[in-house]
Amino acid sequence: SIATCVRTLRPPSRKRKKPMIWTLKYVYIHQQSMLVSGDSFGQLLFWDPNTGTLLSHFTPHLADITQISYSLH
Repeated sequence: SIATCVRTLRPPSRKRKKPMIWTLKYVYIHQQSMLVSGDSFGQLLFWDPNTGTLLSHFTPHLADITQISYSLH
């Protein structure tokens, strides 16, 4: 099978440097689906999976985020 790119996520740059997205996870929380990415700037970014629009982001630390896990409990 052949994969097709349907969206390109463009995280915000910082000081003319572009972050690398290292991890991406699809989540369904509170009856809303979203993509959550972790990048090389230590940011977690929340995206609308249908439009690729950045919904929100925050920086929990300055190291690369290479894995994302979550729990509803």
